[in-house]
Amino acid sequence: MPHADETAAPPIRRRRFAWPVFVVLAALVVAVAILTLLRVRPPAPPPARVALVDLEGRQVELAALRGTLVVIALGDAGETDFRRRLQSLWSELSPAVELISLEFDEGPALAGDESWTRARGGRDALIDLALAHLGFDRAEVDAWLAGDLAGLLVSVDRMGRAHARYHVTGGGEIRGSGDGPVSDMEFLARLARRPRLHAMLNGTSALLLVCGFLMIRRGWVRPHLACMLSAGLITTLFLASYVYYHYYAGSVPFKGHGWVRPLYFGILLSHTVLAALVVPLVGTLLVHAARSNFGRHRKLARWALPIWLYVSVTGVLIYALLYVWSPVR
Repeated sequence: MPHADETAAPPIRRRRFAWPVFVVLAALVVAVAILTLLRVRPPAPPPARVALVDLEGRQVELAALRGTLVVIALGDAGETDFRRRLQSLWSELSPAVELISLEFDEGPALAGDESWTRARGGRDALIDLALAHLGFDRAEVDAWLAGDLAGLLVSVDRMGRAHARYHVTGGGEIRGSGDGPVSDMEFLARLARRPRLHAMLNGTSALLLVCGFLMIRRGWVRPHLACMLSAGLITTLFLASYVYYHYYAGSVPFKGHGWVRPLYFGILLSHTVLAALVVPLVGTLLVHAARSNFGRHRKLARWALPIWLYVSVTGVLIYALLYVWSPVR
């Protein structure tokens, strides 16, 4: 007669990662539901405030320059010293940078053979542009209008935001608090490459986490340790670069419409909340491992690994939604 232990059903293996995965998915679902109920909507596009015409009589839309690096010059590009300064500046700028010079539509039609974009617009509209959108103060604009300055220069980032402002003197000298328009554009170009770097760091971290998990499942402790330490180092580099980027670039608006909007902000919200937990979790994991508290290390890792992996993967997804797949209406 068979023994009782021979006929009993095999024990059911505990699903160690079921609860952490459930918590992660629940955070995402709740975030999407809240944002859907709040009807998160894209900001209204700014009204067209400046009607511009270029040398050939074609309309120029400043809004169309968003997504590029731009230097905007306000002044009479027909004036000799100012024109020479713009020609010199244009020759120093990277081909990826746009230069557009704006002047009042008073007087004769524009003439010239400049290779940059030269346009004209209404006096009041250009003054409003300088004050309300480009960040010049009233004293700077008054000095320009009085002829004390040949013109005003402003470097603009890919989101259409003013970065640094300069005065152009009557002799064509550029003065300002920044390092100069050319240096500004080089800095902004390097800054614009940071989001792609962040996605690469997040993707690499996710791959290392998966490899580290597979290693420890096979009992390969040293390769597991190497993978997890590398993932921690890469996450630290990402965090430092991310803070640096947003300190200078500020927030980046999401352009998507429709159902993808609450989805994006739901992912972003759950990513941000869980990312705040990753740092103390990883630190605690490393402390337990260093002290050989492997029992506590394993118990905490059951929660920390899915959360850390979710944060890394959604970091790549947020980059794709914000910079690659974001639909624009």
